Amino acid sequence: MRQLIVYFCLFFVFFSCGKKEKEISEFDMAFDSGITVPAGSSVDVPLNRYTSDISTNAEQEFKDQDTRAELIEYINIDAFSLGILSPNNQGFGFAKSIKVYIDAEGLDETLIASISDIPEEVGRSIELEMQSSKNYKAYLSNETFVYRVNIVNNTTVSRDIEINISSSFKVRGDIYRE
Repeated sequence: MRQLIVYFCLFFVFFSCGKKEKEISEFDMAFDSGITVPAGSSVDVPLNRYTSDISTNAEQEFKDQDTRAELIEYINIDAFSLGILSPNNQGFGFAKSIKVYIDAEGLDETLIASISDIPEEVGRSIELEMQSSKNYKAYLSNETFVYRVNIVNNTTVSRDIEINISSSFKVRGDIYRE
């Protein structure tokens, strides 16, 4: 019996040595940008507005988090919202539907978030339904990306509307060890 216990202990020590748990880095990347819905935008006519280039700073962000682009497993959308900056008395009731697409150099544009059937009495901020099952690694590993916002109005817009776009992505990757 003692011999069996000794063999078991030796077996356990032998096979458990050298096995290391994979070290994982998980962190968020958040981005803010904006668009303007111009005065005079028509009812039921899709309006496309583009953000300026949004810098990812990915290489530095990955380095700061002890990982590298090639070690990233996935980048998923975690939060996506729009907020009206001006005019102060404007809510999102002017819009019937909003779709937001992400695009980066060398990649196909893809839907990232949307909302439809927006109630007229909705306030100055709105959460969009996200395409959270998609991996956005290729987009956020680029130096820059842009959002295209497609808005269909249910009323004519009489004044320019400044909109802030706020998005957050959950990143998961292996720790880089030299």
